[in-house]
Formats: sequence, structure tokens, C-alpha cells
Amino acid sequence: MAVQTRLRPTTGALHTLIVDVEEERNLRYQYMYREGETVPPLATFQKSADMAEIQTLTNNLSRALACSPSDESDLRLWGGKIFDRIIPQQLSETFRRDARSSYLVLYLDPAFSWIPWELALRYYTQCAEWATRAGVVRHEIMTCNNMALVHLSQQDFEQARDLFDRALMLNKPLRKRFSAVLSLIGKGLTFDLQGATALALGLYREALALAELPAAANAGELYGEIGKLLHAHHEYEIAEIFLTKYAECVPAAKVFLPMN
Repeated sequence: MAVQTRLRPTTGALHTLIVDVEEERNLRYQYMYREGETVPPLATFQKSADMAEIQTLTNNLSRALACSPSDESDLRLWGGKIFDRIIPQQLSETFRRDARSSYLVLYLDPAFSWIPWELALRYYTQCAEWATRAGVVRHEIMTCNNMALVHLSQQDFEQARDLFDRALMLNKPLRKRFSAVLSLIGKGLTFDLQGATALALGLYREALALAELPAAANAGELYGEIGKLLHAHHEYEIAEIFLTKYAECVPAAKVFLPMN
């Protein structure tokens, strides 16, 4: 099944995306961008997708479309959420960076042709363009971090990392320090909770350096400094995780957690 949609009006450039299913919830993507006679090799991506969740989001988008008149903010919301669940982060950033006129041709596995790929892409693109025009990238960064923390609490580590990475990418031109610090800490915690301690500690140290705080001498001090930093910025729930880890590493330490 092929679906042709337009990323921008008129075109000479072409995005091709082939979507296959591996096992029940693993989507495999083969992607190619072609312009003129240049034909680069296929790039491959994978993403795990919760079909029950996507079905719920699709139902919400269908209800929003059925409203007369349709609320554009609802369409952007549900379309964007579907897009985030089905498109790998690196591939979505490729679409976002394409400022030229271009087409997207989708070749879909029949098992997933019911997903509103075209609508998801359309409203995700509209949302990104609206955010840029309105100058609300800062709000989008905050939303990404908040959504990532929700996924983290549900132990959906891959999705949380994708969102933290997205927040970091959006923040590059703005250089909002604590937003980047929170993204780095959150991304580190996804590794920490999966047992990849070395990766986690590296991200924690990067976050402390960005916050212009002294380097910690050991893992215990690192957890303590991050916990205090998060608490000072009113990120109480995630701060408690780090302060608890600090107490475990330094049993003699008295961890004082002020009331919210």
C-alpha cells in the first residue's frame, strides 16, 4: 500500500518510507531521500510501538475530526502524539529539518495501514511550524521534558530517552541551561534504572558541569548534588530518587528533604 503526501507545497524532492512489521510491536523503517539524480542508500530505523495506545490516540483524532468545526489545536495534539509514537526520533528530526518543498511516499505493511500516517504527519508538521512561528519552542521543550518524565515513571525508557533527546535538540539554539540540565539528568536516569551505570554517571557529570557546579568526587556525592539541584528547582519527585540513592551510597549522611 502506497500513500503519497506532501511535506511542503510543490516539489522536486522525494522522501520514501517503507514500513514493515517485525514481531507484534516492532516497526522497521527503510528510508531514502532523493532529489534529482542523487539516490543515497536506504537508511534503516526501528521503533517499538504500543498498538493499543495508538488505537486510542487514533480514536481521539477521529473524534476531533468529526467535530464541526474541527478544533485545530486538538488535531495538532492527537496527530502529533500519534506521530511521536510511530516515527523514530532520528527520522522525525529529518522531516523537521526539511525546509524545502518535498513529497513523502509511504509503503505500509497492510497490518498497520489503519494508522492515520498522513494525518499524523500533517498535524505534526503543522504543530512544529506553528511553534516556530509563535516562538514557543521553549514551551515545546518543557512539554518534551514533562512527557519524558511521565514515560520514565512508567518505565518506558526508550520513549523517555527519545523525548529527552528531542528536548536537548530543540534547546540548542536557545541554550536554556536548566532545561538542558533536566534533559541530561533524565536521560541519565533512564540508563541508570536499566543498569547502565557508566552511561548514567557520564550524563550526570555533564549535567553538573553545565549547571556550573563543582565536580563530584564519587557516585554518592554525584547523586547528592543532583538531588539538591533538582529540589532547588522544585523537581521534587525526581529529586527524591537521587537523594534516596545518595543516602544508600552514604549511609551516615543525613538527607534533609524540605517540605514541598
